[in-house]
Amino acid sequence: MKRIALFLLLVMALGIMSCNHSSNTNTKAASSFAAAELVTLEFGKLSFYDLKKQSAIPYTAETDSVINIVYDNANHLYYTVSKNQNLTLKMLDLNEKDPQPKVCADWQLTLNDITDYMLNDLSGIYLSPDQKQIRINHHAGMDEDFLTDTRSCDLATGKMTEMTYEELSHEQNDRNNLQGERFVADNKVFYHINPDGSKTALSDKINFVDCFGSEEEANDLEFSVDRVDPTGKKVIYSAVVYWGEGWGFYCLSNLDGSGQKLLEGASIWQIIPNWLSDGSLVYVGEEPRPLDDPDYEEWNTTRHCIKLMAPDGSTKTIGHGSDFAIKPSASMPEPQTNAEYINPEGSDMVILDNGKLIIYNSQTDKFIPLETEKDSVVNAAFMGDDNLYYTVVIGDNLYLKNYYFSPYSMEPSFQADWELKLNDCVSETYGETARLMTYPSLFRVGLPFDFSWDFYSFANTKFYDPVSRTKWEGWKEDEETDSFDADFMKWDEDMSRFTTQNNDFYYTGNGSNVCLTNKIDFKQYASDLSYYEEPEFMFYSIDPTNKNVCFSGIIEYGDLGHGPLCLASLDGKLQMAFEDTDAADMTYGWLNDGSLVFVGSEPRPTDDPNYDAEYNTTKPCIKRVSPDGKVSVLSHASSFVTLH
Repeated sequence: MKRIALFLLLVMALGIMSCNHSSNTNTKAASSFAAAELVTLEFGKLSFYDLKKQSAIPYTAETDSVINIVYDNANHLYYTVSKNQNLTLKMLDLNEKDPQPKVCADWQLTLNDITDYMLNDLSGIYLSPDQKQIRINHHAGMDEDFLTDTRSCDLATGKMTEMTYEELSHEQNDRNNLQGERFVADNKVFYHINPDGSKTALSDKINFVDCFGSEEEANDLEFSVDRVDPTGKKVIYSAVVYWGEGWGFYCLSNLDGSGQKLLEGASIWQIIPNWLSDGSLVYVGEEPRPLDDPDYEEWNTTRHCIKLMAPDGSTKTIGHGSDFAIKPSASMPEPQTNAEYINPEGSDMVILDNGKLIIYNSQTDKFIPLETEKDSVVNAAFMGDDNLYYTVVIGDNLYLKNYYFSPYSMEPSFQADWELKLNDCVSETYGETARLMTYPSLFRVGLPFDFSWDFYSFANTKFYDPVSRTKWEGWKEDEETDSFDADFMKWDEDMSRFTTQNNDFYYTGNGSNVCLTNKIDFKQYASDLSYYEEPEFMFYSIDPTNKNVCFSGIIEYGDLGHGPLCLASLDGKLQMAFEDTDAADMTYGWLNDGSLVFVGSEPRPTDDPNYDAEYNTTKPCIKRVSPDGKVSVLSHASSFVTLH
C-alpha cells in the first residue's frame, strides 16, 4: 500500500511539474490541435475547430467531464474536470504531437462550490496577467448564491491560495485592452472617435427599447468597448443597464457606423465574444430548443449555442455549449503595458512634457513615462492617491481621460467629450490651457473655458461626474454651497492660521505669533522700485508634513498683482523668496516629503535657437525645494500637477 501511495504522489508531482512550461516549448512536431484557433466545450467534451476546413475535431483523450477552459500565451490549454463532484485542474500542451492530459493540481473544491445559484452557471477559469497563476471563483458555503471568493493556483508549484477582493480589483480579467482605439459613451450613445477628433455613432441605429422591453431601461444604458477585430474596422461592445446586478447584451458595429446589430442571445453574463484571425466572430448566442429536449417548456424554448459569424456577416452554429476559448495569438495582440510598473505609493507628481505624461515618484526618485497614452495631453489633475484625470486634444477637440495607477492597468480610458475646442480653453493672458480641476468630496472634474478680460480668467466651467457619467455647464441648480465648500474646508482652516501685521506675514496657529518674512528683502524682487509697494500676502498652502508654508508677496500692481513665491518654515527659521516666479502666473505644488516644486527658470544655452542675449537668456524649468531649503532643477519641462 505504501508503494501505491508513493507512486500516486509521484504521478501527481510530475503532473504539477508538467504545467510549468515556458513559451519556447519545442518538443515533437505539433499536433493538428495546435493549428486550431478555437476550442469549444459541449456537454463536458472538448472540440478543436479547424477554421480552414470549417469543421470540429473532437478531443477524445480526456475522459473526465470538462467544465471550463482557457488558453495561455504558450499554446497550452488549461481546463477543469469534474469527477465524483471533485474538481481537478489539467493542461494540454498543444505544442506536442500527441497532447495528453496532464494533472496540474487538485482545486480542493467541489462542483457545488463553484456553482452560481443565481445564474445557474459554473465559474470559469482565468489566468493572472503574468500567466503564472490561474484563478477560479467559488463561494464559501451553500448559503451563498453568488461566487464571492477566489482561489488561485500557482502553475509552477500547484499551491493554492485565497485572494481578497482588493487583490483582484486591479486585474482586468478576460478583457483585452482597447489597443489604442478611441471610444466614448456620451449622452447615452456609443461613439468611435475619429483621427480628426470628430465622433461616429455606433449604437444609434439599434432599437434598444425592443431589446430591453422598457424605454426607461433603454435610456439608462452604459456602454463599454470589448474587442476590436484584427482589421481594426469592427468592434464588439456591451450595452448594459446597471439596475441590481445589471443585465445587457453584446453589440457589433463597423467603426464607420454601419453594420450596427445586437448579437441575438449574447447576454453579458456569457463569455465575451471574440475574433479569429480571419475576422470571424465567435460568441454564445441562442437557438430554438428542440421539442423533444427534456428541458423544453413554454417558458424555455431556446438554448445556448456557440455561433460563428463570418467576415461577410453570415452566421452558423458550431456547437451547443456555452463556453469556448480562443488562442490569444489568433485574436488580438497582447495588451501593451508600461515599460515599468507605476506604483501609486510615492507617485505624487505628473509632468506634462510636449503633450506626454511622465509620472514622477518622489519616494524612488524615478520618472516613468505613461507609454500607453498616445494622444496629446494638455492638462491633468489627481483625484485621490491613485486616480489621474487629464484632457487630451484630438484634432481640435478636447476629451477627458482617466488613468488608474495599478500594476495591471493597461490603457487609459476615455471618459467624456468635453464638447469644447482647444481654443475655448486657452487663456489670452499667457496663452496657457486652462487647468483641470478636481473636487474629491463631490467626485467631480471641471474644465474652465471661455476666457473673459472682465475677470482676467475663464468665465465658465464644464463639469463631469465619472460615477453617473453626466456632464453639465455651471453648478447644478439643486447643489448646496456646503457641498462645494467641503473641498476647500481644510484650505479655509489653514488660511485662518495666518495674518499680516506691519507689512509682514505671521503664523498664528497653536497660539503662536511667528513672523515668516522678516528675513526677506522684498525690494530686491521688484522689477522697478518706482512701482514697488509694501507687500500684501496671498496664502497658498501648508506642506503635507505640516512643517512649511508657501505664499506670495504681492509687491507690484498692473492689470494683475505681481510678486515672488515664498517658502517659510512654521517656526520662522527658514524664509525664502524665488526671484524667477510671479504670483500672476503661478504653478506650484507639494511632494509627499514636504518638498516644494514650482515652475522657475534656468539659463538658456547660447546655442538654443530662441536664445537672445538681451531679451531671452532663460527658459522655464521645474524646480524642487527640499524641506530644508535646498533648491535643484527637477525637470526641464515647464508644466506639472502634484497630488498635494
